[in-house]
Amino acid sequence: MKHIKIMMLFVSLYSLTCFTSAHAQTLGDFRKMPAEQKAKLVTDSFNVILALTTDQYNNMYSVMLDGAQKAAPIMQGDDSRMSKGKQLKSLFEGEEAKIKTILTPAQFGLYEAKKQKAIAWYRRHWQEEKLVFNVPG
Repeated sequence: MKHIKIMMLFVSLYSLTCFTSAHAQTLGDFRKMPAEQKAKLVTDSFNVILALTTDQYNNMYSVMLDGAQKAAPIMQGDDSRMSKGKQLKSLFEGEEAKIKTILTPAQFGLYEAKKQKAIAWYRRHWQEEKLVFNVPG
């Protein structure tokens, strides 16, 4: 159960703005995208929400691309879900530290608020799925 939440957190952070932007994609489509397309979609969404400068946009794109490229083999690997979740969590924590240095304090506050909103959405969604499908736990 915990590893599923960690994976949902990771996916939600990459797609937190996709649900509110004109670039909305299904989660399945997002997972199948090449790393470059994922990075551009997420960075463009952050740009709309956070009004990034050109330097911030380029730096954010680099962080998102690096993260998407590192996440792909983890997601496609044969490790257990728990192991994947731990690896993805570690990857995300490193990315978030880089993001914090790119954004202004006000932008990072807005980023954190959007992230929490996305996490809450996924938690509600997961609870609804558990009720519909009678998943224990």
